[in-house]
Amino acid sequence: MLGALAASHAPWAIATSSRAEQVGASVNALRLSRPPLIVDGSNVEHAKPAPDLLLLAAQRLATPARRCWYVGDSTWDVEAARAASMVGIGMAYGAVPAAALSRAGAAATTTFRALHSELRRRGLVA
Repeated sequence: MLGALAASHAPWAIATSSRAEQVGASVNALRLSRPPLIVDGSNVEHAKPAPDLLLLAAQRLATPARRCWYVGDSTWDVEAARAASMVGIGMAYGAVPAAALSRAGAAATTTFRALHSELRRRGLVA
């Protein structure tokens, strides 16, 4: 899915509470066609569930936060998305089950395959 996003013209970013040096190796291993915008925890005063990180990512993407989707695998991700007025999409791949993500306010819980299909349906990726 990230490969399809990188090859598209859709604006997207990785917004993570981790430091850039921590995510750099992981992102490099993806071998994407173009490097993503990464907004990391060193760029903001308050970490998730505060909305600071997500709002900065939206600002750097030049996209209103209310038009953004934030995809995450923790309740803090979903809470941060709601606080930023973004659509929170829950991915139950981590330690948090789908029901907990829904209770935290996820607009949807899904899989990467289903999310990729939805992005294709909307014409955002190939």
